[in-house]
Amino acid sequence: MKLLESINKYLVWCRKHKANVCYTILAILILITVLSVICTLYDRMEKVTIILALVLTIATIVFAIYTHKVSAKQFEEIADCTRSPLLGIEGVLDKIYQMFCGYENAVRGGGKPFDIWFLGFTLGLGYAHRVGSVIANWEDKGKHIDDFNAFVNKLTKLLDRCFNSAKNKAHCYCLNHDNGDIERFFIEPVYTTRFENKFDPLKANNVMELKKYHEELKTKIVAQAGTVTETDKVPLQVIVTTIEKHNGKIGRAVIVFNVGALNADTQEVAGFYSESEHMCEMFKDYIESLAK
Repeated sequence: MKLLESINKYLVWCRKHKANVCYTILAILILITVLSVICTLYDRMEKVTIILALVLTIATIVFAIYTHKVSAKQFEEIADCTRSPLLGIEGVLDKIYQMFCGYENAVRGGGKPFDIWFLGFTLGLGYAHRVGSVIANWEDKGKHIDDFNAFVNKLTKLLDRCFNSAKNKAHCYCLNHDNGDIERFFIEPVYTTRFENKFDPLKANNVMELKKYHEELKTKIVAQAGTVTETDKVPLQVIVTTIEKHNGKIGRAVIVFNVGALNADTQEVAGFYSESEHMCEMFKDYIESLAK
């Protein structure tokens, strides 16, 4: 967190520094323009020259203000991803739930479907994590009135509705669930290292339901003309879609988590959430490039 605080302080300093540079340049240009006007008046040249000088002054002011606003917006968008870090699978799943609730609101308000870009191990989100440690953390944090198992079921139903609304605008890329990739790259690392119990008694049932709901969602997405592409590599997990934001405006959001399939065996799930348009476009392009 100290690193994030340091980055935020640095970005704030950069913004202030950028503004000072803009205002300094503006002052110099205004001074030069004013001197030009004075010289023009002194030499009693044509009024056209004076008008051109005044136009130059106004244009300079507008350009400086625009430059400052653009720079400030860029710094704000860069800082956006550092303000919403996600730690733990509980935080990640909760944010995914909120994100798709925002998608439903956007579709309801906009009256049309929006693209959903999904890159992940499985469409059966949460089922592999129904173990004692996660359930206990969920209850401690009190994120929902539902217990974790009920929440996972509710999340699945929400995904079902959203993908159904998206129709041919659903673009999904997941690990192959039939050739052992899902076990090799996700299930085994998760249960061996993160849960420290390769033989967890809940494992077999969790894996069975994960595959079941993955196949059900996959079948429905394809039936609605969406795409589900299976791959043997998921370098990072990403969801990009359009949501209704807290201010009521419609815009895109992205969530990135558990960066790297080879990192599935780490002790902690980490990621970030952002509503920066630049971040959304960058990760959307990344997912889209996997199809080429």
